[in-house]
Amino acid sequence: MNAEETDQRLCRIHQTTLQPPLNNAHNISRTGGAFTPEPALAPVPGLWDDESWFEPLEAPSRNPSGSDGGRDLVMGEELELLRMSLDQLTAHFRALQIVVERARDSLERTSR
Repeated sequence: MNAEETDQRLCRIHQTTLQPPLNNAHNISRTGGAFTPEPALAPVPGLWDDESWFEPLEAPSRNPSGSDGGRDLVMGEELELLRMSLDQLTAHFRALQIVVERARDSLERTSR
């Protein structure tokens, strides 16, 4: 799975987990005027500033003499690819957070 597919999958997961239920009150609030994001859906400031949520995985030791040496090598390579993907996703999330903050600032300026 490449980074673009991962981004698309995360977007789908994000949309399905944060999408509010569609009911009359929700629809009325959206048609009455300018769109205002609901507080629960607004990004949390500094969410990605602290990386304490992330614990790097250790690659298994390479033991060429053991019967699982080839499998350990493959797993180590897979872990390295996952680590690189996580680094890329973290960068994407930081960039997305900046875009969202700028959009929010722009909306606040235009609503004044």
